[in-house]
Amino acid sequence: RMVENVRRSAFALAQSERQSAWREMAMQVAHEIKTPLTAMKLGIQQLERRALDADSDPAELKDRIVALSSTLQGQIDLLSRIAAEFSTLARLPQGELLALSLKRLLEEVVLLHGVEGVGPTLRCDGDIEVEGDADQLKRLFSNLIINAQQAIGDGPGKVWVVLDASEQCIVVKDSGPGMTKEVADRVFEPRFTTRGGGSGLGLAMVKAIAERHAWLVDFDSAPDIGTEFRLLVKR
Repeated sequence: RMVENVRRSAFALAQSERQSAWREMAMQVAHEIKTPLTAMKLGIQQLERRALDADSDPAELKDRIVALSSTLQGQIDLLSRIAAEFSTLARLPQGELLALSLKRLLEEVVLLHGVEGVGPTLRCDGDIEVEGDADQLKRLFSNLIINAQQAIGDGPGKVWVVLDASEQCIVVKDSGPGMTKEVADRVFEPRFTTRGGGSGLGLAMVKAIAERHAWLVDFDSAPDIGTEFRLLVKR
């Protein structure tokens, strides 16, 4: 009876933790959605006041309309990314696991996200064949590469992706500014970033996809040196 009580308590605790995590994430989503909506509303209100002002210069008003249109489209794109990433997190248990080549998959992802002067540069020492969800794994590696590129920003730096078949490991690393301990301690939390245009769900999604495939993921980061994410693959 004691064992059964322990099992029930453990199940209740796990369920409570999951519910708490989803409540926190929902609050963060609501907050992040509110931010671009507020900016959009203010922009439209300012434009409306100028349009109603009889002394407004038509040419200047036209320029402001064009500028506001660009801003609104950017905010709409941000809202779409937030919705898409949150939806992906919710659907992660779905999807079919099929045999695939990680070398071929990485070649596609690197080609898609290459930035001149930054990379990523891909190096494959052999190949790793796995059972996996190709779409989710592409999202996983895309998120790591984009995160590395954004960490570098306009500063000097490079991104590398390394596949080591002998170690059954894939590394995504950058020579960017690195992370402070405070940031590193919370890096996989499903929270929103202060980085403009980001949703903050990218690395949380990386961890969720890795766990779904029974892969291990960890990282090292040091200020002014860079960050290295490692994925230990389970065949």
